[in-house]
Amino acid sequence: MTIDFSTPLQGLQTAMDRVFTAGRQIAQPAKANSGDSVDLSAAAVALLDARHAFDANVKVTKTVDEMARTRIDVLG
Repeated sequence: MTIDFSTPLQGLQTAMDRVFTAGRQIAQPAKANSGDSVDLSAAAVALLDARHAFDANVKVTKTVDEMARTRIDVLG
């Protein structure tokens, strides 16, 4: 059996992509005479969601690592 970190690592990458996307939306310059062009509440929710997803994937990665270490200890 192989230890597969691909799922949590892909989750970390997806969360980082979402952070960058929200950051780009927040940093957009306002267009002349258009008022607010950025929905800050939606961007803030996206940032919080990405943070929680990132944290969850870090925990999964740590758990997979602990399982791998335990397996190595048991098998010798």
